[in-house]
Amino acid sequence: MTAPLPQHILMNIQISRRLNDGNAAEWQLEGIASAKARGVYKGRRPSIDPAKVKKTRAGGMGPSAIAKALQIARASVYRVLGN
Repeated sequence: MTAPLPQHILMNIQISRRLNDGNAAEWQLEGIASAKARGVYKGRRPSIDPAKVKKTRAGGMGPSAIAKALQIARASVYRVLGN
């Protein structure tokens, strides 16, 4: 049988962890908003050059061929061409 004090400590740790897990996403969003306000957060760099995709499409290639040539997903080609 477990002694009451260690069991109580363990319960407190579990409760505080659950509270922190619930707030972690909120804290992250607040941090991102703060960084954006300071001009520090710019997000992820674009990995696809839309101009290349459009130029290749104008050259007569289809979406699958463009995706293969540029080594990107076909869905990404459709997303660029749809905008």
